[in-house]
Amino acid sequence: MRSQSNFTQTLVAGTLILLQISCSVVFEMTNVDVFFLFSVLAIELLAACQGIEFLRPLKTTEPLEAVHSLVRKVVK
Repeated sequence: MRSQSNFTQTLVAGTLILLQISCSVVFEMTNVDVFFLFSVLAIELLAACQGIEFLRPLKTTEPLEAVHSLVRKVVK
């Protein structure tokens, strides 16, 4: 079970790295629609939360659990 928890952490960390790279590329462009950017980031955040839920009852780190809880308070 420990390996699945590590897998979840790696999956979420990888997603966040991809988001960071995407943001840096997008901000280098001049014709960026900021609403579109935030929409993509929101979708990625929801996908990460759903990935955590698929692996329940396993838990991830406390900071990620807090983010998950915060997101799910707003989006159910």
